[in-house]
Amino acid sequence: MNMTRGALFSMLNKNRYLWGFAALLCVYVCNLGIDIMEIDAAQYASISREMQESGSYLEVYHRGKDYLDKPPFLFWSSALSFQLFGIHNWSYKLPALLVLLIGIYSTYRFSRLWYDEQRSRVAALVLASTQAYFLMTNDVRTDGLLTGWNMLAIWQLAAYLHSRHWRHLFVAAVSIALAMMSKGPLGLVLPGIALGGHLLLTRNYKAIFDYKWLLMLMMVALLLLPMCIGLYQQFDMHPEKEVYGLQGPSGLKFFFWTQSFGRITGENYWQNDSPVYYFLQTMLWDLQPWVLLFFPALIWVLWLLVKDGLRLKHLPEGFSVSGFVLMLVVLSASRYKLPHYVFPLFPFAAIIVAHFLYTLQEAKPALLQRVGNWFLAFQVSFILAAMAVATYLFPLKEWWAWMLIIGMGFLAYHFRKTLQGVEAIVFPVIFIAGITGMVMATAFYPALMAYQSTNTAGRWAQVHAPDADGFYFFSKGGHSLDFYAQRTVPQIFDHQLDTLQQETFIYTGVAGLAHFRSNYDGKFEVVWEAPDFTVSRLNFSFLLPNQRDQAVKAAYIMRWQPEETVH
Repeated sequence: MNMTRGALFSMLNKNRYLWGFAALLCVYVCNLGIDIMEIDAAQYASISREMQESGSYLEVYHRGKDYLDKPPFLFWSSALSFQLFGIHNWSYKLPALLVLLIGIYSTYRFSRLWYDEQRSRVAALVLASTQAYFLMTNDVRTDGLLTGWNMLAIWQLAAYLHSRHWRHLFVAAVSIALAMMSKGPLGLVLPGIALGGHLLLTRNYKAIFDYKWLLMLMMVALLLLPMCIGLYQQFDMHPEKEVYGLQGPSGLKFFFWTQSFGRITGENYWQNDSPVYYFLQTMLWDLQPWVLLFFPALIWVLWLLVKDGLRLKHLPEGFSVSGFVLMLVVLSASRYKLPHYVFPLFPFAAIIVAHFLYTLQEAKPALLQRVGNWFLAFQVSFILAAMAVATYLFPLKEWWAWMLIIGMGFLAYHFRKTLQGVEAIVFPVIFIAGITGMVMATAFYPALMAYQSTNTAGRWAQVHAPDADGFYFFSKGGHSLDFYAQRTVPQIFDHQLDTLQQETFIYTGVAGLAHFRSNYDGKFEVVWEAPDFTVSRLNFSFLLPNQRDQAVKAAYIMRWQPEETVH
């Protein structure tokens, strides 16, 4: 028995990195099946479905109208996934997950150019276990694509500095183009800032003026041509169009300037005037469970740079600190901020944390042990409290999820007892993060999404009202209504009701039902009712089980029967 136990523990320790990544991958896979959340992700999924149906890939439309906001790569990739696998939650999210995995691998390979194997593996694990990564595999927007493609570009740019091989510039050009087609010019700005900062910190002026950078940019421009042609044909050739209140907008100007830089200059109408420290606040959750280590690590890195006269004397590379700090300043200058805008900087944060921990181990192992004990005590307390709260709010019912969580808990305990130094801190925290992710993916989010009635109404329509003219929405709608009905659900107004046929179904909310009862009593029948809440705007009244009924409204599907009285 002792030999068997010893062999098991030896196998676990030998394959510890594999177990760590496998635990996090379990969370990612569980996230794929969660329903798609309003507003942004549901809109993007709906546009992707519409693109796959219409075959219009260069000109993007939403509900049959011109769409001018996000670049098309998310829609292209998801539409292709729908074509291959059908329209599902997981097929919408799958392309983003694959790109995010590329981002993790690129973080590792970039780190190996400058750091040892241990630092590189830990950096990849730290990135993969952040709450941001869990969120990007669930609530799929454009930031996950930007994160993955940008990190691939930065790895290839750094590899070019080492080898001067053209293939690295070619892959960098492709990844930059894909990043730009995912999120706009930020796909070029972020790797440019990281690379430029590194070259300035190393005083490598010769590399700054390398003519091959221009050739790489020409390759990027060539790869952007299909998207640019689509924008030009859809908007620039039609000055008579009005989109989002803009008369005759230039699609090219909007993509290359207004959508990104216009948020700094004020030209973009999206403004929420968040404070300059906004992202420092949001990182307190999004960079969990590493945020308490990251801030001292960042201060340490900046102190080294200042002490060394802004030169890389004690740091192997300048990509990470330049990419994080300078890009954070740029993003903080925007007049419109959302938490996920900073996620593409987290690969740099992961590298900084990994280097800080191993440097501390080498210089002051006793201090590392004290820091590790304190950090682990906090994380264990945090996860126990979070699980208690989460299971109180939305109980975890899946037995297999409980088995995975118990297994992760065992691995966290085992690695804490058997590993040494940095790994004795990192691996328990990895599995603690995995437990948090599993609770969110298998209990919290599935229960939460049950209150987004547009999802369930859309599924109902797909089964019970499959005809194109057999289902409408009145007063209340949603992007996921289209996605789950697998068609564009038209809106109906009062003056159009007389044109509806018998047995037509109408989705609406509380206000819409009250309107029908006041004006069309006897001409409709409620055939479906579901709880309804805007799940992207949580509040305590909704979260507390004993107050939830007061916060939740209802949504309805009505059968329209104008020629007979409904009893």
